[in-house]
Amino acid sequence: MMTMKALKTFIVTVLVLNLLVIAGLFGYLLATGRLDGAKAGAIVDLLRHPGTPQHLRENVGDLMQPTTAPATAPADLAAASATQAAPPEMASASDRIAYAQRAIEQERLQLDRDAQDLQNRQKLLEGQSKEVDARLAEVVAQRKKFEAEVAAHAAQTHDKSFDRMLELYGELKPQQVKDFFMAMDPDLVASYLRAMDTDQSSRIIAQFQTEDEKTFILSVLSKLRTSGTTSALADSATQPNSPARAGQARN
Repeated sequence: MMTMKALKTFIVTVLVLNLLVIAGLFGYLLATGRLDGAKAGAIVDLLRHPGTPQHLRENVGDLMQPTTAPATAPADLAAASATQAAPPEMASASDRIAYAQRAIEQERLQLDRDAQDLQNRQKLLEGQSKEVDARLAEVVAQRKKFEAEVAAHAAQTHDKSFDRMLELYGELKPQQVKDFFMAMDPDLVASYLRAMDTDQSSRIIAQFQTEDEKTFILSVLSKLRTSGTTSALADSATQPNSPARAGQARN
């Protein structure tokens, strides 16, 4: 039988061990950060409060265990932001699809901008082409006008020169005019003979006597026949009693 003294010693020993265990537990909780002043005060308040709250034992662990949700929330937000900007190989399937859709949309917008830019350039080129065509048409019109003015001036100058030479030939003797004609082009000689009166041209034609001179004047008369000029000039070169022969005799 255990004596009363031995029983008291045992109880004291158990209590001391319990206190040591409790003290060690509190020291461990304080060292690991699982228990701080605020939580210890809450435990004391609960112990002092009359009555026991419902499910106290089930919630003691939650009270003693510090929550990590607030500490991890910023990391989750950072991870979500990184996922949105991350390339497809570093994101989930849904994020890769969203990434691809955004890339396609950006490419479509860029193509639309490029197409609009090409259209603007095409309109600019069309406008410049029309302006160039208008200027070219203006240049062509001015050139035609200039050429017409030059041709008119040349014709006027030729007419004045022709009339002056025709007047000078009328002042010369038929033999002298024949010498000038032999150095000219048959077409020009035909023009002068066509402009002269029949008597003057007949006297000039009668001066062509040598074979070379006859060959030349016959080519001139051929041009006169082609142009519809009367054959009187041609007859004057061959008929003995023609005015040209008579003029030759007088000369």
